[in-house]
Amino acid sequence: MNSAETCLTARALSGFEALLALDQSVWEAFPCPAYLCSSDGRIVRSNQRAAALWGRSPRLGEAQERYCGAARLFRSDGTPLLPNAAPMEVALRTGNSQDEREIVIGRPDGSRTTVLTNVEVLKTDDRVEGAIGFLQEVRCSESHPDFPLEADSRVREIFDALPVAIYATDADGTLTFFNRAAAELAGRKPHAGKDKWCVSWRLRHADGSLMPHEECPMAQSIKEQRPIRGMEAYLERPDGTMIPFAPYPTPMFSLSGKLMGAVNMLIDLRDSRRANEAAQHLAAIVESSDDAIVSKDLKGIIRTWNKGAERLFGYRAQEVIGKPITIIIPGDRQDEEPHILERIGRGEPIEHYETRRVRKDGSIVDISLTVSPVRDAHGRVVGASKIARDISERKQAEMQRDLLVAELSHRVKNALATVTSIARQSFASNPDPVDAQRSFLARIHALSKTHSRLAESRWSGVSLETLFLDELAPYRQDNGSNVRVWGQPIMLAPKHAVILAMAAHELATNAAKHGALSTRAGSVEVIWEPDEQGRIQIRWIEKGGPKLVPPTRSGFGRLLVERVLASDLGSSVQMDFAENGLRCIITLPTLMSDGGA
Repeated sequence: MNSAETCLTARALSGFEALLALDQSVWEAFPCPAYLCSSDGRIVRSNQRAAALWGRSPRLGEAQERYCGAARLFRSDGTPLLPNAAPMEVALRTGNSQDEREIVIGRPDGSRTTVLTNVEVLKTDDRVEGAIGFLQEVRCSESHPDFPLEADSRVREIFDALPVAIYATDADGTLTFFNRAAAELAGRKPHAGKDKWCVSWRLRHADGSLMPHEECPMAQSIKEQRPIRGMEAYLERPDGTMIPFAPYPTPMFSLSGKLMGAVNMLIDLRDSRRANEAAQHLAAIVESSDDAIVSKDLKGIIRTWNKGAERLFGYRAQEVIGKPITIIIPGDRQDEEPHILERIGRGEPIEHYETRRVRKDGSIVDISLTVSPVRDAHGRVVGASKIARDISERKQAEMQRDLLVAELSHRVKNALATVTSIARQSFASNPDPVDAQRSFLARIHALSKTHSRLAESRWSGVSLETLFLDELAPYRQDNGSNVRVWGQPIMLAPKHAVILAMAAHELATNAAKHGALSTRAGSVEVIWEPDEQGRIQIRWIEKGGPKLVPPTRSGFGRLLVERVLASDLGSSVQMDFAENGLRCIITLPTLMSDGGA
């Protein structure tokens, strides 16, 4: 990896990750005992100076090695100090750095020494990732170098090779050292021994206003003799380029407490801001998506749940996060999840497939599901993201299409039977061929009109009376005595009209083939009125036809009347095959509007 790649990688890492990734030679270059703990307190990095002070080398990364590498800890009065009261534990638990905490460490050989502990908490977006601890033996000799960057040329070489901008000043703020990354960030070569407070050509506040050098974070740290944290500013290069950065100035003191100077680390925020903007943009897309987007870990535990998931499955995010994804998987499909987790664990994306899930209210929803592995910063698969799309309407449309295709086939056959029945009624009982032909053509025209109405999917509405009159028109005698249709004006929406017209057609066709309309003496009466609950009750009554024999099986027409009306309109259907004629009662919910519009 070249220096440019190293620099980019370092800027992309968080503070904790950057320290964890440092080569051990850099840790050994620290002039004081130093160690790094993860958020759970495990010691993950340390140098030989710390090991020498503790009298032992900790086993890095092990759960038993937490908060401090010493064999035992004591307060300054000699009383034992429990691990949960150690400065490192307090810092990780509270999220607050611990400065100049005096404790006594006990070595394995029984000796003790008093140290000052400084713990700096490392955070990303207010989330504690870990902390770095620095130790200073109180009885150390004053001849020990107090300022690391002036210690020796080897230290300078190491800091100069670091991809993070670092510079130092003396107690008056005069620049004493800067590394190569600091010069690259500033876009200029600073003048050691001459420039004061910072390496940059010009500084600006976060709002873009000019920041005098003597008011910069480094100057503030030296004047107030305290570390400065949580600030952001802009560094302006001589060519006018503005670079957002976060400063980390820290004053340095001798063992006697005298201010020796300060060291500052500048973190380039360009990559992190772009990453944050991209993450925020992505989060906004996920949150506003109409699709349900859910993530889970490799144990199937739900970790995120967007608004689309709330709408689709009925659970709010706080109700399901932390619970197993199986709460939305029907009992007969529970075997899907282990198979998905197994493939995701291998890093395999799962192409979209259709399945079913269960909502909070217990209802089943058809969905199209895509599952992809989620990886951490190191490329390890840590979970899965799921995108679920509601395909209930498409499934319903497919079922409706299949039904209509079957209905079309059925209607073609019925049309031939209907034409035959019309011809028989028109010619067999009428001795006048001219009159019979006129009657026949009129009935064929009425049949065509009925089919045209059913084919018009963009109706603005059709009345219930017109619907039944159209379906019964081919069988109506000239004087109209065999067909009676009446009730209050009711307009049907196009969807309801199409479905009810199919049922009316089946009833009319059946009456013409087997029932009251198959003879000259028969009649059909259709009456509708609202019941006590406001529902519309339609009564189909046949009289005067041949003696009716109840069918031994349900044909397509009967299934269409009973099942389609129930499933698509929420209706109930009662059919009574009495000897004197069929009686059919259809009760519709209040999906229609009254009035003669």
